[in-house]
Amino acid sequence: MAHLVNHEWLRTNADILWRRTKLGLRFTEKQVIALGQYLTKS
Repeated sequence: MAHLVNHEWLRTNADILWRRTKLGLRFTEKQVIALGQYLTKS
């Protein structure tokens, strides 16, 4: 994920989970929350 944030300018869950990777199809609610927390720290 760090590469996406640092080099692809992704800043939101939607950018990562749906627009670029389609990981939203597989992530659990808990994982989505953890991703959001990671993004706010970056």
